Amino acid sequence: MKVSVDGLRSNMARAYSKTVRGYRNDDKEEIKEGLDDMRPMIGAFMCMYSDDPDDLMSNMTDEAMKLPFADEKDKEE
Repeated sequence: MKVSVDGLRSNMARAYSKTVRGYRNDDKEEIKEGLDDMRPMIGAFMCMYSDDPDDLMSNMTDEAMKLPFADEKDKEE
């Protein structure tokens, strides 16, 4: 099956830009929001895989579950 990940890549770039903007403005809340936005997108990207060995894209779901939260308190939700 072929899928497009253009939307995911665009959203990741937008979240990264938000994080950089927060960093440059010394705005911890904006940095946290950007990281919070990126976490599930990175996780989703890690869960995409192919059973075709030629695609070189393995299932990394276990690693995705280990992605840290920006704020440890969010882990409890």
